[in-house]
Amino acid sequence: DVFSLTVFENSWRKMLGYCGTVSGRQEDKVAKAGLTVAHKDGVPYFEENRMAFLCKKLCVTPLAEEDFL
Repeated sequence: DVFSLTVFENSWRKMLGYCGTVSGRQEDKVAKAGLTVAHKDGVPYFEENRMAFLCKKLCVTPLAEEDFL
């Protein structure tokens, strides 16, 4: 499994607020926010980033009920 963490400049604050409050089920919020999806080595990220961390899951730790307080 792969994923990205994207850091944006402060000028994108309004877009981040929009993306955090609007569902992507009823509209293409990525396009409406003016974002462009790119891929590197199969990992999606936004071209408009200030910085993007491309990540790969290394392990999975099973959690049992007794692991919680």
